Amino acid sequence: VIEESVLAGAGDRYLARLGDALVRLAAARETHSVVSCAVHRVRTAGGKKRMDVLADETNLSMRQLERVFCEHVGLSPKTYSRLVRFDGAARGVPARGTLSWTHFALTHGYGDQAHFINDFKEFSGVTPAQFEAELAGGELRSH
Repeated sequence: VIEESVLAGAGDRYLARLGDALVRLAAARETHSVVSCAVHRVRTAGGKKRMDVLADETNLSMRQLERVFCEHVGLSPKTYSRLVRFDGAARGVPARGTLSWTHFALTHGYGDQAHFINDFKEFSGVTPAQFEAELAGGELRSH
């Protein structure tokens, strides 16, 4: 399963592994219209789409959505949504300015700062503050 290959390994390479896996999948599989719609809706919502709402919008049960999404994307819709949300937050860090981490987290769809920090560390291997400091220093080191 692609989800396992993306989440396994060095913490600073999640997005690279996800990108590689999605490129391989795209080349190997035909487009599924419902999955394409679901992916588009998750991306448009910045990873903030509730899974029950997504299932309703695609006219699938939660189980059907999960099955077809995993089959065609290689990740659960929830994991994909978390990665999209993380990607938006990570890309927003350089422009954070004086916004507190709490407000930054809320702006990017996280329920609280702790949830944001936990997801950030899980997907990047560093805290948002470490990531920001390393960006400001001109290099991002592996931890």
